Amino acid sequence: FSGATKNMTVFNNFNGLCTNPKIINSNYDDGGFLYTCYKQDTASIVWTSYSAPSIIDGTIKEKYSGEVGNITRYDLTYMFPTEGRGYAIVNGFLSNTQSTLSQWVVLANFITNDGQTKGTFVIFSQSTETSAIKSIPRNLWKGGECFVITEQLDQNVRGYVYSNDGIYNNTWNLPDTYTYTSKIFGIFPDNTVWAIATGSSIAANQWITVYSTALTTYSTVQGDTGYGSYSILSTVPERNAVIKPGLDQITIAYVMSNIEPSTGYITISQKNPNGIGNDFVRTKIPASSSPSGTTNNANNVTINGSLVTVKLEDYIFDRGNATYVVKIDDDFVEVNGQNLIGGSWQVSTEPGSGKNEP
Repeated sequence: FSGATKNMTVFNNFNGLCTNPKIINSNYDDGGFLYTCYKQDTASIVWTSYSAPSIIDGTIKEKYSGEVGNITRYDLTYMFPTEGRGYAIVNGFLSNTQSTLSQWVVLANFITNDGQTKGTFVIFSQSTETSAIKSIPRNLWKGGECFVITEQLDQNVRGYVYSNDGIYNNTWNLPDTYTYTSKIFGIFPDNTVWAIATGSSIAANQWITVYSTALTTYSTVQGDTGYGSYSILSTVPERNAVIKPGLDQITIAYVMSNIEPSTGYITISQKNPNGIGNDFVRTKIPASSSPSGTTNNANNVTINGSLVTVKLEDYIFDRGNATYVVKIDDDFVEVNGQNLIGGSWQVSTEPGSGKNEP
């Protein structure tokens, strides 16, 4: 590989007082990145957000900057991008005061897309005599984050839900009739949380999958009609629809007109019926760069005003009594050069034999 240097960016080292520099990439290709480093003398993290490199000359522009204090244990600090094109800084420390028992405390600060700092928020506080904890942030599919806590004494899994701006929503937990020593868990596109459980009631060398639907209705998206997006008005088939096998077309109606294709995809997956393992991707179709109002024969995507129609082969939904997830990327379509937030929904096929089944 050979190439040429388009542009060079010099980061601020704050007169040598800044250590542990880190770069956190945005979730979005055009979102840029966050540059951070730690100042020991003030126990704080200084940060600067930058744009993505220009495709023309590689220029990277500084957007916003700020400082987050009270970082007494940098080794217990974790930073990650959020769904709202911002970032989160989570850190923990052991609080030891004369009037109380020692407490494990987990704090969170949020940096929004427009450079505001929200926080500090107490995510967790627990006496060391009862448990030690580990916090793992998980982005939710309809905005916000769930800070997952595994308690080491009883191995229960609990979560603390916050919006991208740091607004606390509720405390959520998986059923405590099980233990979760495997530390294996995840979140489906409909915000269903699953985990691999173990316990005395389960035979040796066997795992059981436990689900929670407590977060399926949670959304921080303004104007959300159930798709986890402010830009999607409706779809055909609609959310949770029961369809006949062999469906060959999907239509998405957006709130705005003058829709144009962007660089993302629409993906249709068949859910794993036993809940263990990945879903089976049936097709992944790019929006392509077709002119608005025309159909690209390679992917059969048609755009007219606010309507996007996707033609499908009849084998995509060919299984009876199956559940499928339709997912639209955040950069599937755009308006005036601005990508629209995508979304996801589920449909099911009628029981019985599918179209291409014997």
